[in-house]
Amino acid sequence: MVREELTDYSIQKNSIISSLIIKQGNGLFNQNLHDIFNSGSHSKDKLRIQDVQIIIEAIELKLREAEIIYHTYFGTEYDKNIIIFNRLVGTKLIDTEFNYGTRVIKKTIEIIDSHMYKEVVDMNFQLFILRIATLYENLVKLIEILIKKRVVFGYRNPHLSVHLKVLISYWDNLVDLDYRKNDEFYHWLSSHRTYLDQYLSEINSLRNSFIHGYSLNLNIDTTFNEYVVTNYDSSSNGGFPLPSGGGMVSELVLNTFVQDVLNNTKLLTKDVLNLFQRKLAHHRTKVPM
Repeated sequence: MVREELTDYSIQKNSIISSLIIKQGNGLFNQNLHDIFNSGSHSKDKLRIQDVQIIIEAIELKLREAEIIYHTYFGTEYDKNIIIFNRLVGTKLIDTEFNYGTRVIKKTIEIIDSHMYKEVVDMNFQLFILRIATLYENLVKLIEILIKKRVVFGYRNPHLSVHLKVLISYWDNLVDLDYRKNDEFYHWLSSHRTYLDQYLSEINSLRNSFIHGYSLNLNIDTTFNEYVVTNYDSSSNGGFPLPSGGGMVSELVLNTFVQDVLNNTKLLTKDVLNLFQRKLAHHRTKVPM
């Protein structure tokens, strides 16, 4: 039986929105900067301060979906042996109960076929990656509204997705050129750099493959009896370098990979929302910061 409390950012969200409303009233939000950098003066689809609540709620939703997927299929209920040995004795029963606030979600899943179990795991791995990838795009959107620009859209629609890896590249360059300070927001980015450098290219690669390709990007490693992620970046500047002499990359064992991505995503998201909450609560803070 799985019982888990899901992520709830209501406190941060409400505090951020309240602070932004106050700053609008006090003339501390400069819409002109968004108008200049996003789509020109004639766009009907500018980034708006009102979008902040919608974006945070979208981040919450995608993170809760990722949590449900993990705890249902990749946490304590995950059974690699059904996949590796293509054998299921009896029935695989998964009972789950998730809650946040006063909301409760209960679900029972009954699987009686090993092929179907593998298919369910494969499908939910794809869903997990897509939720995480789009969550990161939503984080970029939130950062772009509340902090002075790094990614300039010109006459492109500002709601086209921007990958977190692109934002990081622009941000690094601006700090290196002294156009932006090595401030608390950049410190937030730096504090999660080890994870982002190692996992972000992999997540983007999997996302693109699932959207535009047909590969499952998963395979049974018969040497180590593990179900592993196979589409990975082994570059020298990040990614997952292959062990000397060959062997298996332990971070790419399926349930380990999913757990690491979820835990780090929860941590970096909570950290940046807490930072926004604290900075916006200061009466002198202007937006964009």
